[in-house]
Amino acid sequence: MYKSEITKNGNVGISYVSQEAANLQALEMDMNNCSRCSGCSGCSRCSGCSDCSDCSGCSDFKTNPSKIIVSDIGSRNDTIYVYWSCDRTEVICGCFRGSLLNFEEAVENTHKDNEHGQRYKELINQAWSTMSI
Repeated sequence: MYKSEITKNGNVGISYVSQEAANLQALEMDMNNCSRCSGCSGCSRCSGCSDCSDCSGCSDFKTNPSKIIVSDIGSRNDTIYVYWSCDRTEVICGCFRGSLLNFEEAVENTHKDNEHGQRYKELINQAWSTMSI
């Protein structure tokens, strides 16, 4: 196994192929504004994660989390990210960051049953259903 030096953002690239691949992975994490991550690829704005891929804005996952990503949702046509592992959930949507339960509460308090609230609730139900499989 090859490991890069710790970068200025605290990232460490890991590769089983070559030192060059590990170094490139660390640079990719820095360029994508990740911090304190290790062995991740294709992610952006993550922190404290390891062995993740294609994530955005998550933090402190120690293995690649399962995820649902939906674009063009809500009043701002934003993207929502729902991540989960065996011990926790994390939702990132606009300025909201928290657990799926906290997101459910925020949707109910903010949108109730308006058009956006209904769409968010569909996504929440889909996430709970998918996680229970």
